[in-house]
Amino acid sequence: HVHANVTNYGTQWGMGIGGGLVKGVMQNTVFDIYQHSGVPQDLLQFSTLRRNGQLPSGCLGGTCTGTLVKHIVQEALSKTYILLTAVCLVACLCICCSVVCWCRQQRGLRAVPCAVQRRQAPPAPASQPAPASQPANLVDALS
Repeated sequence: HVHANVTNYGTQWGMGIGGGLVKGVMQNTVFDIYQHSGVPQDLLQFSTLRRNGQLPSGCLGGTCTGTLVKHIVQEALSKTYILLTAVCLVACLCICCSVVCWCRQQRGLRAVPCAVQRRQAPPAPASQPAPASQPANLVDALS
């Protein structure tokens, strides 16, 4: 059910598809447009601006970032990409858990995250006596 014709007194051609259109011409029929109306001025201006990279960006007021994020989220949750999104989220979760577990093992911790653990200076070797000019412990220093 494809239909084509010449309209507007021979100045435009048209095409349509659908069950309600009646096929009025045979296949391979050539349509002639008798009057050339030219390209509208607005379309010429748009084409020139686009070619020169001067079209407005649509970000007046800085609203493009939110729109971009919304588009990415909608695309990620679409039927096409939902499985890939789920796999990526699971992979990120596994990586984060692995880093936290590795960090805890490196620090010898069981329940405290790495960032909470404070570094302490290693104890002085027992074989070396404390220098004579400094007290050996805090009690000696206060007395």
